[in-house]
Amino acid sequence: MRIYFFKNFWKKYFIEILVFFITVLMRMGLSFLLYIFLGNHAFVSFSDATGFYVSSAYNLINHHVFSIQLSPPFFSDSIRTPFYPLFLSSLFIFKASFFTVVLVQNILAGIGGVLIYKIGRKIFGKTVGLSACLIMAFEPMSIYWNNLLMSDFFFSFILLVSFYFFIFKKESAAALWGGVSVLVRPISLPLLLLWVSASSLLFKEKKFNWRQFIITLSIIFLVIMPWMVRNKILFNTFQVSSVGWYNTYEMHLKSFAYKFNISLQQPKIFNQQGELIDVYDVRYNQLYKKLFLQTVSLHKLEYVQFYSLNTAKVFLDNDYDYLKDYVILGEFPSLKGTVVDQILKVLVYIGNYLWYLGFVVSLTGIFLSSGVQRRWSFLFLFVIILNNLLVGMSTKEGSTDSRYFLPVASLFYLLVANGIRKTFFVLKQKVFQLNNLYSKRK
Repeated sequence: MRIYFFKNFWKKYFIEILVFFITVLMRMGLSFLLYIFLGNHAFVSFSDATGFYVSSAYNLINHHVFSIQLSPPFFSDSIRTPFYPLFLSSLFIFKASFFTVVLVQNILAGIGGVLIYKIGRKIFGKTVGLSACLIMAFEPMSIYWNNLLMSDFFFSFILLVSFYFFIFKKESAAALWGGVSVLVRPISLPLLLLWVSASSLLFKEKKFNWRQFIITLSIIFLVIMPWMVRNKILFNTFQVSSVGWYNTYEMHLKSFAYKFNISLQQPKIFNQQGELIDVYDVRYNQLYKKLFLQTVSLHKLEYVQFYSLNTAKVFLDNDYDYLKDYVILGEFPSLKGTVVDQILKVLVYIGNYLWYLGFVVSLTGIFLSSGVQRRWSFLFLFVIILNNLLVGMSTKEGSTDSRYFLPVASLFYLLVANGIRKTFFVLKQKVFQLNNLYSKRK
């Protein structure tokens, strides 16, 4: 009986099992290489990993407080949202190593690959679903960010789960996971609002379902409400996080001011004891916002140029150069100028070419699609554009933008796979027509 069950299960879910293991093994390959050559610290080599997430997780365990402080006093803050520190602390409390955390994240990536396949199969067909998840499985920067203790992958996975349930018409589950995604990264909220609104318009039937629309939004806000109430009680703000305007000012506006040689004052707030308040404090937000709007209003044309280029960079910058120069050659400088260095340069060039070609192919696929497939394609495109517009207003020049593209990368892979299939089909038809024409002439 058991053998019969496993045979049926294997036969029914062979592709899903294959996708899961390919995705996990590709990521575990890098995990083992990093661990063997660089040790456990390789998984927290990006500054945000130790500065924000690992410290927050250990503070939860040791001091029972949401705080990024590396040393006493461990006071509460509103900088980071709770779910990724909770995820890490749930593993650290059982003495899990950084390698173990990465292993769990790689398993989640395998599940994510299966979800991409099932989404693609439902909307575009089996071939597109399989192609999209294989692109995700082998894409270098997806593999790299997966192997760091950073919230980027975790957020991308939670958001993908929410999209999956939305597409399979399980709105309540989608809203629940969507609310969780907001508590990993607040940027999820506008993406979800766009998804719910646009999908309601693009796929509405004879009558708009206001009841389901309101229920969906209500569930999302019910999930994030306790954290908002906590921030209101502790910091007198209903904002999910105070990091938004900090990033816009400290990362984005300062980079803009430096590029155009604009004088920019550094806001300072002091407490009752005359001590300078930490720059992450929510009390700075109004100052950051005021200075941002003032500076932009005085330099409109320069800012439009800067913002446009910054947003375009989020679309086009895959960080393969970063992977080569800082991750590989940075850790192994003896490889510079060697044959390995030259091979890496060629691979980066090919990777960049394929990445740019992916955007062309994805847009071609949207143009060649029709009916429901075209509507889904436009929804995916809208979400990708909104994500990049929001990211473009909070990052600086030279930042590693591929991690900010990660939340919508799965949608991009689906559009690319669909574009490849549609383009191939059109070319196949053209070749067939030319052969027929040639045969008639003969």
